[in-house]
Amino acid sequence: MLLYARAGDFALRQQRYEAGALPGWSKRRELPSAAFDGELGAVAGANGTVDAVYRGVDGTVHRTAFK
Repeated sequence: MLLYARAGDFALRQQRYEAGALPGWSKRRELPSAAFDGELGAVAGANGTVDAVYRGVDGTVHRTAFK
């Protein structure tokens, strides 16, 4: 399971839950600091990817896939 959160530096962080443990947060490079505004929506995609939708700071909706 993957957990996502917007950190204090406004960057997207990810944490992978494996074998009953949370090893720590890692920064997602696809969305740098202050790249999105509001909440992130994410669902499981094809071949182990994650499809994410978010509102950018430009006010438009964007879609990206994390691998």
